[in-house]
Amino acid sequence: MGSTGWEGVPTSVPIFEPPSRFPPLHDDVFLSSWKLGVRVCGWSALLISACVPFGMMLICFCDPSLPPFLGSILPLWDQDTTLGMIFLHILVNLYQTWAIYCFGFTFCLTVGQILFGTLLSVTMYITALNRSFKHHARKITIVHVNFYQQVEILVSHVNLCFRPAVLPGILLYAVSVNIFCIYLTVSSKFDIQEHVGNAIFPFMAIETAVALLGFGLVAGLANKRSTACTHKMKRTVTRTDVVLKKIVNGLAPIKVRFGNNFIEVTTPLVTTAFCAKSTVRLLLLD
Repeated sequence: MGSTGWEGVPTSVPIFEPPSRFPPLHDDVFLSSWKLGVRVCGWSALLISACVPFGMMLICFCDPSLPPFLGSILPLWDQDTTLGMIFLHILVNLYQTWAIYCFGFTFCLTVGQILFGTLLSVTMYITALNRSFKHHARKITIVHVNFYQQVEILVSHVNLCFRPAVLPGILLYAVSVNIFCIYLTVSSKFDIQEHVGNAIFPFMAIETAVALLGFGLVAGLANKRSTACTHKMKRTVTRTDVVLKKIVNGLAPIKVRFGNNFIEVTTPLVTTAFCAKSTVRLLLLD
């Protein structure tokens, strides 16, 4: 919930709620589209985290002759397998299913709901600020600056948590899995119908492609619209208000960073082109 501070300026922003501080923006189309995006983000993360580990568990029980995902630490399950080895197979399968549920559920909630949901809300608020300037084309107030600073602080916390290892790891994982799964899906030397578990490769190829495009588009859109927002505020602020002018001049565009780089609007196109180029090279070497 938001509270008010000096001169009625809100001191906190309800991130996962639509912007309610700008009355001219309360049209159903604007609010419903962003609400739908946040809901799809949350429910898809829950659905993937619940269904994918369960599907992997079903594959293990439907074909127990498969080696465990943890590695070929046990011999294959066949007719000559002893009772003790069968017990070890069941124990390893149950343990790896528990591990997949724990890590998969945590990963999906962290990336899907916290990271991607936060970036969706950030882009929503920056879009609302840009729309509000159409109704206040000649004047900005401390409320606009305060809202932008709140979102800027939130993105700084996101960068602090995800920039060093999590976000680079996510991008590296998505790019690698996308190249590998597309190659296996279209390669003539690999038969997808050979085993039911091979159906995961086309699914993972589509999922990682959508994740790269969606995440890059949202983060790049936040950067692009925040750049336009800061330019408008710097151009609109009056020279008589010296304090507000200094605050506005100190504002910077929002950048979602991974390592020493940050995501722009063209980043998803660059990653998609790299995945396509690498996949074609693998197919030519096939």
